[in-house]
Amino acid sequence: MRTAEAEALRAFAVAAGLLLDGARFETTWQAQGEMGGAENDIHYDETTGRVWKRNRVDVMHVSWRQFFERMLLHNLYFPEAPLRLEGFVDHEARLCPVFTQPDVVAERGAWRIEVEDLMQARGYHREMSDDYANDLLQVADLHPGNVLVDADGELHVIDPAIFPAFPGA
Repeated sequence: MRTAEAEALRAFAVAAGLLLDGARFETTWQAQGEMGGAENDIHYDETTGRVWKRNRVDVMHVSWRQFFERMLLHNLYFPEAPLRLEGFVDHEARLCPVFTQPDVVAERGAWRIEVEDLMQARGYHREMSDDYANDLLQVADLHPGNVLVDADGELHVIDPAIFPAFPGA
């Protein structure tokens, strides 16, 4: 399914002018120390004040649709650090979405008790470690690297693993 979706998305990206320069992303990412993890390669753009992320959809998602739903859920439930799709690049023989997020100037990563208080205020309960849920969503991976605290003490959820909680999602 992902292959057919990727082919359709590639055709769309080309037609809409959204196929970005993958070599440029790669060069910038390498120059900044190849930051990121299993899911995203990231770099910072000083000009725009945004963090750019190249995503490997197959790491966390069964389909492109699930990836886009996750982006939508992030923006709905964590608007303090919204995601914006910038386009797509070819990387390692696969199509990868590229999205940006405002840079959060953080004083530190959030402590678990702060994250737990934030999530409880939003109607979630902690299930284990850094994972939370309610009747609608599962939100995982809310460790100090993915929830940041700014100078005003505000928490910013920047990289949750967020999925519908109902079967078949």
